[in-house]
Amino acid sequence: MTTLALTRPSVDTDLATYRPKAKAALQVLPFNSKGRKPGFIVGGVVEGDFLHINQIGTLVIPLLDGSHTVEQIIQRLRSEHKVGLTAEQLHQFLDRFAKHALLEVGSWRNCVEVDASTSGKQFKRGLTRYWRLFEAERPLRWMLRHRRLWFNPLTIALSALLSVIGIVFALFNLHNLGITGVARALLDQPALLLVMLVLLFTEIALHELAHSLASGLQGLKPGGFGVGLLWRVVPVFFTDTRNSYMLDNKYRRSAIFLAGPIVDLMALGVAAIVAWLTPADSAAHLVATVYVGLPLWGLLVNLNPFLFRMDGYWIASALMEQPNLRQTALVVWVRLLLRLVGRKPRSASSVSSYSKAWKIGLALYGIVAIIWTVLFVLFFMHTVVNDLLVFMRQVNAR
Repeated sequence: MTTLALTRPSVDTDLATYRPKAKAALQVLPFNSKGRKPGFIVGGVVEGDFLHINQIGTLVIPLLDGSHTVEQIIQRLRSEHKVGLTAEQLHQFLDRFAKHALLEVGSWRNCVEVDASTSGKQFKRGLTRYWRLFEAERPLRWMLRHRRLWFNPLTIALSALLSVIGIVFALFNLHNLGITGVARALLDQPALLLVMLVLLFTEIALHELAHSLASGLQGLKPGGFGVGLLWRVVPVFFTDTRNSYMLDNKYRRSAIFLAGPIVDLMALGVAAIVAWLTPADSAAHLVATVYVGLPLWGLLVNLNPFLFRMDGYWIASALMEQPNLRQTALVVWVRLLLRLVGRKPRSASSVSSYSKAWKIGLALYGIVAIIWTVLFVLFFMHTVVNDLLVFMRQVNAR
C-alpha cells in the first residue's frame, strides 16, 4: 500500500485547465480508526492496490467529480471545511491518484488506465512481481466452508504445542543445525535430497496456504493461493494478501501475516518429535534431524523486519500502524542526521506531524532492525565458513 505524501511541488502551469474526476468504482475505507494514527485507505479500481490518506483526503475525493478545477477545489475546501490546502499539495495528491488509476483518463495529467487482460494475472509486492499460473480457488472455498474441521480449540492447542516443541528443540540443538550435518547426510545418502525437497516444498505450500486461509477467517476474500512465476522466471507458491489493508484492526491484519511463520514453527515441532521418538540409526531420525534446520533458517530470514519485505516486516508494519514502515523509519533517521550536522531538511514531510514518542519508536525500530540484520548476516557467514571447512576436512579424510 502507498501512503500519500504531499511534499513535492508541481510546476506545470497548464494544470489549471484540468477537471479531475475519480473513478466510479473507488472505495474509501477506515484504517486504524481506533489506533493512534487513524486514517483511510482508497482502492477498488486495481485489485489489491490501495492508497493511505488522512481526513483531508476524504474531503477532497467528493470534489473529484469532473466539474471542479484545482482552484475551485481549494476554494471549496477553504470555505466549507476551513482547510488551507495549497495548489502544490493538491497537485501531488492528484498525481498519486492518477498513478494508481483512480482518476478517469484525460481528467488529469499522466492518468493510468488499467489493463484488464493482465491486471488479474499478476501482482506486485515490494520489489517482487508475481505472475499467476494456477490458483486453487475451489479447494480454498471448500476449506473455508468446513473450517471447523481444521480450526477449532483442539487444533489451535495442537499448533501451539508443536510450535513450543519446535522452538525448544531448535534452542538446544543449534550446534547440529549447520551445513555440515546436511552436507554429510547428503554425501552418504544422495537419495535424501529428493526427500528434503519434497518436505521443503510441502512446507512452503502450507505456509502460503495459511496466509490465504487466515485472510478468509478474517472475513476477506482470499487474494488467491496457487503456483506462479516470480519475475516470470522462478516457480513459486504464492498468496496475495494485499486485501488485508481492508481490515481496520491492526491485530487482525497481523494475524494474517503471522499465519505463515506459525506453520514453520509447527514443522519444527513435528521434525523434533520424530527425531526424539525414532532410533538414532533410523532413516526417519536422519531425515528429521537434517530437515529441522531448514524451517529454522527460514524463520530467521522471514521474520527479519527490515532487510526484506517479508512476514516480519508486514507484522511490524501492521502493529506500528505504518503502511510504509521502512520508508518512514529511514525518513526519521535522515532528518535526525541532518539536524545533527546543522542542516535543515529540504522539504516538509508527514513525519513532521508525528509525536516525539512516535519518532523515538520509529528510530528504535530502525536500530533494532539494522542490528538484527547485521548479526544474522555475521552469524550466517560464520556458520557457513566454519561448516564448509569442517566438511572439506571430512571429505579429504576419506
